[in-house]
Amino acid sequence: MTDSEAIAKLKAAMLSVQTVGEMHALIIDYTYVEIMEVYNQLAPKQQARIVALCDRDTQEQITATHTISVFMPSYLIS
Repeated sequence: MTDSEAIAKLKAAMLSVQTVGEMHALIIDYTYVEIMEVYNQLAPKQQARIVALCDRDTQEQITATHTISVFMPSYLIS
C-alpha cells in the first residue's frame, strides 16, 4: 500500500467514526502524526464534526464519572 493509499484509507476511517472511542481506536493502526496530518487536510466542516464528536463523548464520560461518584460510597471509588 502506498503512502497516499494509506492516507486515503485513514481519511475515510476518520470521516466515518461515530464515537471518540472509534477515533481513539485508529491510533492502533496509525500514528498520532498520521492522524493529525489527515485531520489538517480535512475541510473545516469535517474538522468541526470530529471536534464536536470528541467534545460530546468526552462530556458524556465526565458526566457519567461524576454521576457514579455522587451515588457510590467514596471507599468504592478510590
